[in-house]
Amino acid sequence: FTQVTVAKAAFSPSSVNVKKGEKVALAFYRADAENCGSEVVFAKQKITKKLPVGDTVLVEFTPTEAGEIAFACGMH
Repeated sequence: FTQVTVAKAAFSPSSVNVKKGEKVALAFYRADAENCGSEVVFAKQKITKKLPVGDTVLVEFTPTEAGEIAFACGMH
């Protein structure tokens, strides 16, 4: 899996390159509440996950097309 850190300014990394048909596993870690990252949204995949402070939340899916998968906080 790929670790994604939720920081004050943004997600790091802010995007992940994927291959069509290969399962993607992203582990989101939100260290503190000093950001708008209370949830992560993958609009194209119709996935929304809550990101509690101090927890790691795993997001898994299999993309139907190759390329870059964008994600954002709940406020985009």
